[in-house]
Amino acid sequence: MFINRCQFCNSPVSMPDSLCPQCRKIADSEKFDSFTERCPVCSMPLVSLVYRCPRCSAGGKYRILSIYDYRAPFFRHMLEQWKFEGKRSHTALFAQEYLSALKTLYPDLSPVVLVPVPCSEESLRKRKWDQMKDVALYLKKKHGIDCAFLIENRKVTLNQQKTLDRAQRISAAEGKYGINDKEAVKTDRSRICVVLDDITTTGSTIRSCVKLLENSGFRTGTAVTLMAEI
Repeated sequence: MFINRCQFCNSPVSMPDSLCPQCRKIADSEKFDSFTERCPVCSMPLVSLVYRCPRCSAGGKYRILSIYDYRAPFFRHMLEQWKFEGKRSHTALFAQEYLSALKTLYPDLSPVVLVPVPCSEESLRKRKWDQMKDVALYLKKKHGIDCAFLIENRKVTLNQQKTLDRAQRISAAEGKYGINDKEAVKTDRSRICVVLDDITTTGSTIRSCVKLLENSGFRTGTAVTLMAEI
């Protein structure tokens, strides 16, 4: 008889692609406290709800909703297993996290089109699969949410994002991505394009992708990421 197992500790669970109650309690404790007590642009936690965070007070406009705090160890470890250790089975679990956030932002998901940020060419060669594409396809297959692969890599950056400082990351994002013209022709521009990525650091990748979509005539909404490094 097949037994469902916790995605983290391997103990028996009632539902497939889920965490056991103990692991779920730990994971939930690492979420940002609320979807409202955040900067209205980048979703970082705020001391005062009246003001934007210092990073966005200069006039940023692209909204990003991040679900988990990257400083917390439990969920970050699962993310690293997924991205760097090839544990592709985590895709279903993470897709449920994105789904919950999407439903909070858009109770009616019918106008939404998911636009995943592609992984680097180097990561794709090593891993043989793209984690954000996996999430988008899972949500389409299981929950009927449309997706479009409108963003494509245009150049290979020699330095990984994590080795760069804030200014270098923002600069590196410029010109890294472009619009996939074949996908663009097939995608209804009246739909709400929601960009999906795994981690937000400076937000430069999200801003670059949203700007590309807007410049190509697409309607954009709040981007969603699994974790934010603050």
